[in-house]
Amino acid sequence: MMLEISKQTAKHGSEQIEKDFGRIYKTLDKISTDEKIRDNKELLDEINKFIPEVDALLILDENGEILAFSGTNNEAAADFKDTKYFEQAVPKKAYTSDVRITETGKKVIYMSVPVLKNGSISGAVVGIMDLSDNGENSFENSIFSDDGSVFLLDAGGALIYGADSGQVGEKNKVFDKLRGESGSRMTSNAAGEKCFTGYSKVDGTGWLVVVNTPVTDIIKNRDIVIGEMLMLFILENIVFIAIAVYIIKRYTRSTEQLITAFNSIKEGNYKKLNASDYKAEFRKIVDVYNAMVRKVSAEHSNLSREANIDVLTHAYNRRAFDKVLHIIDDEVNNNAIEKVGCLLLDLDHFKEQNDSRGHLSGDKILQEAVKIMEAVMGERSVFRFGGDEFAILKRNMDEKAMLQTAENIRIEVAEKIEGCTISIGVASLPGDTQSVYDLFPMADKALYASKIHRNTVTAYRDVDDGK
Repeated sequence: MMLEISKQTAKHGSEQIEKDFGRIYKTLDKISTDEKIRDNKELLDEINKFIPEVDALLILDENGEILAFSGTNNEAAADFKDTKYFEQAVPKKAYTSDVRITETGKKVIYMSVPVLKNGSISGAVVGIMDLSDNGENSFENSIFSDDGSVFLLDAGGALIYGADSGQVGEKNKVFDKLRGESGSRMTSNAAGEKCFTGYSKVDGTGWLVVVNTPVTDIIKNRDIVIGEMLMLFILENIVFIAIAVYIIKRYTRSTEQLITAFNSIKEGNYKKLNASDYKAEFRKIVDVYNAMVRKVSAEHSNLSREANIDVLTHAYNRRAFDKVLHIIDDEVNNNAIEKVGCLLLDLDHFKEQNDSRGHLSGDKILQEAVKIMEAVMGERSVFRFGGDEFAILKRNMDEKAMLQTAENIRIEVAEKIEGCTISIGVASLPGDTQSVYDLFPMADKALYASKIHRNTVTAYRDVDDGK
């Protein structure tokens, strides 16, 4: 079971990276087909801000000479001019390199697409991702791991992302043991511990997302759970025995009711007892039982809520979004609702504000943005996907109403949040689709169109390639 869990976790990470790469390559393709963007340094700088994972953009001619540059990593830009490396990258429709180390030791990854003119290759558009340990790794938002259990390797087995940034570019010894597109097996980590290892290949790159779960961690958690269950079992039996010795002969019915109530807690039923239904001798026990039920029920509710709430903004998170989407799909299929609207929202200029004014200021911007969205749409409708991207799901609201509320949010953000505006994509059912699960990708396309101009609301039906 643990091997399968590790495999599925790795697969989820590889799918997220594929999605992020698809977004980056979509922007690089846009630049490669638009000569106005390639010739306009200011416009190139603006486009670069749409893909924060990319630290620099290059426009190269057919000889590998740099025609235009946007970003900060000049050294990595010069490194890409290597003739053999350039010839390897350009002919491919989309090319992602493994980890490369520049002459001064910087560790980078290159992503490139060719520039075509009259059917022939006339150059390339190149994105540079800096993996140096003095900055945020470009894969922090794609793979989440606080303890180093998840890491990313390139096609040669070199570390791209992991807990020890100092080992980026070094080959990981587990790489040679992993075969195929995805799978799982038992391995040993650097400390010699046995691990459940799952892995999944990132499509088009040969990279691997690897998940390691030490066997000792599973045993430790299992022992804790068993110990807690044993203590609860002993406590329950002490209570039951004390009750039985004292009153079983005189109060059989009440005893049976209490035993049933205590057993129901193990099944997750936290129903209080009515003290007036019991004789005076039992009411103290009922009070203790009810107090325990209140505490357990409150803890259960808190844990359930925390699992679905974004800690910073107190909006719902992506996990809650997926659950709500499934519920709404059932409601639509059962004809309980007929209309559903979906908004995807992305703050404009947030990265610049966050970098210039500090992360605390950035946190306040995100919190204020959520307050505005909840004031317009309602507290149970707003979801944070991470970074400065949000989603809103609304039942029984048609496209016209969704566009108007989206416009209200746009105006409120522009007026109340200094230095930031917001771009919004809108999709609706049944106007754009008959499937609830199509709403998110449709709204994502509309959002991409809005981000081109910023501070804009775009409906899916108005996107050029939306039909």
